[in-house]
Amino acid sequence: MAATKNVKLDLYNKIKEVLEAEGTIKHVEHYNRQLQEVRNEKQTQYPRVLVQFSDIAWKHSEPRKNQSNVTQQQKGDIEVSLYIQMKSLKGDSESFAEHMDVVDTVYREMTLVKGDNWTPFQRIKETDDNDNNNVREWVVVFSTGVEELGVSADLTSKSVTVTINKDYVL
Repeated sequence: MAATKNVKLDLYNKIKEVLEAEGTIKHVEHYNRQLQEVRNEKQTQYPRVLVQFSDIAWKHSEPRKNQSNVTQQQKGDIEVSLYIQMKSLKGDSESFAEHMDVVDTVYREMTLVKGDNWTPFQRIKETDDNDNNNVREWVVVFSTGVEELGVSADLTSKSVTVTINKDYVL
């Protein structure tokens, strides 16, 4: 998969690729409050993972001489929340163990999400929410450092032709 010019899109595509390839997770998509808007949601298989990104906290860097802000590499920190949703069998004590297996699988797979534009993921928090009718939602939040290359990365491979007018006198 080729890298894009947007680090969030690259992260999303890689997370989706890795989680769906493992086989336990049946569906991965971007988070948009699916459980709160059930009547408007399309039906998907469970377990599923919904991916949400925080704002990127870009770090200030000093541009070099003769460099614009658009051509410099930018680095920042971002949190990625994974909403792991599983069908809940309330009253069945075995369902909790099955759900924890899914959560552990997602965590293991996230350690495989590698890329040139981000650091390895670090798990920073987890929350269990089983108050959504028959769906248990386990939210795992990861942190990573990201970088986006400036536009100069696109320009370095293009050739430039310069023509000098010999008849021009200074």
